[in-house]
Amino acid sequence: AGTLIVTCAALFAVLEHGRHANFASIAGLSISFALSVTQALNWSVRMAAQLETDMVSVERLQHYIADVAPEAPAEVPAADPPADWPTAGALEFRDV
Repeated sequence: AGTLIVTCAALFAVLEHGRHANFASIAGLSISFALSVTQALNWSVRMAAQLETDMVSVERLQHYIADVAPEAPAEVPAADPPADWPTAGALEFRDV
C-alpha cells in the first residue's frame, strides 16, 4: 500500500510537470507527504498487531484463572504405602 501511495504521488507530480512554475517544490512536498503517510500506516499496523498480541495474552490468563482445574496436591496422605513397605528389593538382569 505504501509503494502504491508513493507511486501515485510521483505519477501525479510528473503529470502536472508543465502547469506550475514551482513544480519541483510541489512534487517534492507531495512525495514527502506520501512517505510520511506510508510511515504512519506502517506504525498503525504494527501497533494494532501488538495490541492484538497483548489481548490474546490477557485472554489466556483469564482462561487459565477461570476454566483450568487446579492440579492435585503433591502428597495425598490416604494413598501413602504402609510403613513397612518395601521390606526387601532386588534387581535381576537377564540376557543383557
